[in-house]
Amino acid sequence: MDVLTYTGDGSALRLIGGLAFAPDLVWIKGRNQNYSHNLFDSVRGVEKVLTSNTTSADNFYLGNPGDLTAFGTNGFTIRQTTNYELNHLSDTYVAWCWKAGGTAVANTDGTIPSQVSANPTAGFSIITYTGSGVSGATVGHGLWAAPKFVIVKRRNGVGNWVCWHINLANNTILLNSTETQSQTDAWVPDPMTASAVKLGASTQQSTNISGATYVAYCWAEIPGFSKFGSYTGNGSSDGPFVHCGFRPRWVLVKVTDAANDWTLLDSGRSPENPVDEVVYANLPNSEVVNGSHKIDFLANGFKIRSTDSYATINGSGHTYIYAAFAEYPFGGAKTTPAKAR
Repeated sequence: MDVLTYTGDGSALRLIGGLAFAPDLVWIKGRNQNYSHNLFDSVRGVEKVLTSNTTSADNFYLGNPGDLTAFGTNGFTIRQTTNYELNHLSDTYVAWCWKAGGTAVANTDGTIPSQVSANPTAGFSIITYTGSGVSGATVGHGLWAAPKFVIVKRRNGVGNWVCWHINLANNTILLNSTETQSQTDAWVPDPMTASAVKLGASTQQSTNISGATYVAYCWAEIPGFSKFGSYTGNGSSDGPFVHCGFRPRWVLVKVTDAANDWTLLDSGRSPENPVDEVVYANLPNSEVVNGSHKIDFLANGFKIRSTDSYATINGSGHTYIYAAFAEYPFGGAKTTPAKAR
């Protein structure tokens, strides 16, 4: 996983490079404008976009082509149109990028056939499938280990971004919403196995409506590279320390027992501590420098530095889930040891 930042130049076609890998999931957000979050992946294909701050269908079904036109060996190609504003002159952007397994392959590990691009080494896969409406139906994920964080989005119709996290038991939380965790029929009990994701009948939250098409992003935890967990806020500027085993590059946080936003922080936009240049995954709002939502990225985790009276990342007694990815993964080829800031 890595983070790219760039400034739009208004050109019709533009390569955004600088990655050490070919990305399969690219998530782009305009920093200085109220542009939607645009998610593209290589399994759905180029020009197909979903927006995490809305419930809208994949634009492919709406006849409105997206503005990422190619996935490359070290980045991606975009164009500038008024549809998605990925390269507007002088606007600033951030792109969060993950590598799955490249070209998708057929997977029959579940009762529902799927197309899967999987990278077990990095613990990340992208799945596309068509719902059956049968509670307990399964889709293979290709990771060889049970995922700890899964996001599912309906493609061919309106639907929430349905999330499962290892610290939510069998509950659901929505990426496009401020809502608290809730019990729904999106999953059956113990929904993650080493080979497949177990789905509910899904009439309340859409993960398995008969005939509906879906994309799922699945992450298994890889020591030294990714961490998925929870912490309890204390309402103090000397907030909780969260041990990850690495210095984070990217952190996503959501309170589970109060209504509030999904906070996204990364060292690409905030190269020095405190990390406080914030965007929210459920909102199109432009980036803000928010002293109430600041953290320090440390050599082996992150520390909350916010009193946070609104309970977004450190409300006293509130419970939070997080996803974190390393700046310098331990043990991988061509990596650099993590250093304290």
